[in-house]
Amino acid sequence: MSISTASSPRFSTADLSPGAARACRLVTGFWLVMTTIQFVVWLLGCVIGMTFVAPFWLWSAVVGGALVAGLRWTVAFRRTRSAP
Repeated sequence: MSISTASSPRFSTADLSPGAARACRLVTGFWLVMTTIQFVVWLLGCVIGMTFVAPFWLWSAVVGGALVAGLRWTVAFRRTRSAP
């Protein structure tokens, strides 16, 4: 059984314009950096305070991740729709 990846719905910036690819990478990188910083601050607060603090970083991780995924899906969908 052979699995073809030619028609795979995976997101790839290879077929995008340079501006769109750069924008997707920039938004994804910004989201990852901000979520990582919030996680580290939360972890330090828990360790230094010797108590559990509500994981406030989950709001950015989940909502921001959904927005980034939606952006990437939209760009990939527009790319496949405009292909001949």
